[in-house]
Amino acid sequence: MLENWEKILQDSNTQRVEIIRMYLESQGIDAVVLNKKDSSYHIGVAELYVPNDSAEQAKTILNDEFPAA
Repeated sequence: MLENWEKILQDSNTQRVEIIRMYLESQGIDAVVLNKKDSSYHIGVAELYVPNDSAEQAKTILNDEFPAA
């Protein structure tokens, strides 16, 4: 599924990743969150993926709008 997608963010704060996903989608960039957190122990990360052809634009938005991410 993710062969044409690039991971642009990995974070332990799932809510932050979801907010960034929603922002990217509001900018017209498809985005998918892959939640790798264990629901029982709350350890792990969430990963944010965008299509390869949108990765550079998404990274620019990520750096400009969410510099701490």
